[in-house]
Amino acid sequence: MIKIFFCMLMFAGLSLAQDAASAQKAARELSGAVKTGDMMWMVEKMYPALKNKLAHNLNGGMKELEDTYRKMGETIKQQGIKLEAFDVMSPVGEYSVKGNTEKLVVLPTRTVVSVKNPQTGQTVRVEKKGFLYAIAKIGTDAWSFIDGTTINLNDLRNLIYDVPLNIVQPPVSQKILP
Repeated sequence: MIKIFFCMLMFAGLSLAQDAASAQKAARELSGAVKTGDMMWMVEKMYPALKNKLAHNLNGGMKELEDTYRKMGETIKQQGIKLEAFDVMSPVGEYSVKGNTEKLVVLPTRTVVSVKNPQTGQTVRVEKKGFLYAIAKIGTDAWSFIDGTTINLNDLRNLIYDVPLNIVQPPVSQKILP
């Protein structure tokens, strides 16, 4: 009986490690879309409950949400904002949520953005450390994402009712680089 228990623990640990690696890989694919400004891919990979909530808050629904993100991508390009780096680090937390039907992985991120100051013409580089929530149904690798730096825990719990009270959230920071 004890052997079976330890085998189950080892399998659960292996499963979580596989989930973490899968989530990190999917987030790195997302980073490619972020670097190229493919905002529609970002909308596609947004956590469905969040996407529906955002679309509901807009008069035009999902079409307006997509148009908003498309325009955001165009504005970024017009203003000459360049994403130099979007790094996804190793997960710092893994949780079963939604009554053990979904898995949630917390992934720290680091972005470096450069933009020209319109008044001086000089390029300013900014490093931002943040994190993503990666969420998928258990038994799948179909990950969707929430930017952890743009949502507070109460709003996250409105989307995912059983987010643990002790969820790990990496520190968020922003600084100008030399």
